[in-house]
Amino acid sequence: RHVKALFFGHTHVWLATEREGIHLVNLPATAYVFSPGQPSGWVDARLTAEGMTLELRCVNPQHAWQRQRVESKWRA
Repeated sequence: RHVKALFFGHTHVWLATEREGIHLVNLPATAYVFSPGQPSGWVDARLTAEGMTLELRCVNPQHAWQRQRVESKWRA
């Protein structure tokens, strides 16, 4: 119950989801992407006692997902 989120990468896919109350954050590639449409970039994470806000920052500022935000609440 102490685990709130798991961050991982190396799959070259940006995805934030939840499973059994644990937030799973697959970080995007920082350079080469394997699939068309996937962004290259990084994620700005803001953590609080109640949850987190993730904001995708794309290397290409014209990417459709630029500044995409994900709001998550921690499980009890």
